[in-house]
Amino acid sequence: MVITTGDSYVGSAEKQLREKLGAIYSSVASQYDAPSPSQKANIESVMELFNKAEVQFKKLEKSSFSKILEKNQKINPEYKIKTFKEFIEG
Repeated sequence: MVITTGDSYVGSAEKQLREKLGAIYSSVASQYDAPSPSQKANIESVMELFNKAEVQFKKLEKSSFSKILEKNQKINPEYKIKTFKEFIEG
């Protein structure tokens, strides 16, 4: 979902979901008119990429998350996953 290759100086990698979403957001947010048909098409294509990435993440989470937690519990028994509210409260 984000660029993990290239050095952003000499060679840049293919734009990924984050960069594509940022480009669309900045182009739409910086104008006073309604989004153009091409901008709407770009939004739809990025949403398709997002939905595919979400499905892949859920598969990965389902297959690997419990294994990662088990391994981490052995290394650090005090480790606990916080809820969003607990995380925000500190």
